[in-house]
Amino acid sequence: MKKILIILLFVTHLLSYEKIETQNFVKYSLALDFDDLIFALKDEMISNGFTLSYDSNIAVSANAMAKHRKEEDLYLKARKLGFCKNTLGYNLIKENRDNIIYCPFGIGIYQTEKNNITIIYHTAQKLDTNAKAVNTLNTNIIAIIETLLEDLQ
Repeated sequence: MKKILIILLFVTHLLSYEKIETQNFVKYSLALDFDDLIFALKDEMISNGFTLSYDSNIAVSANAMAKHRKEEDLYLKARKLGFCKNTLGYNLIKENRDNIIYCPFGIGIYQTEKNNITIIYHTAQKLDTNAKAVNTLNTNIIAIIETLLEDLQ
């Protein structure tokens, strides 16, 4: 019985993710396959009504610069995905025209060692005190990421 409990605790630890939340970002660290996570995240965002605006392979440019400077690569893999949703974008801009900077918003995913993945979302900051649409954006994105991570566990 004791061995089973230890095994369950070990497996549960392997399948969990670590979350760090600050005023400016939400960051998740987990052990998953990078390409599977990218595919699942894109699918989850699109199924929630978001449009993929861009998919940038950050590792290629960052590692090219590192090679140019004769330094070590920064990433094994790294991508930045840009998403937007017409209704959410409209509500953000209607609330404050300066919110144009939040659509598309970006989610970064990177890997620095095998099966050690980081997802980071830079939370949209309130440009005024009555920023309901910004709160909605942040809440929606964080909920989608966390639901996806729970489903993948």
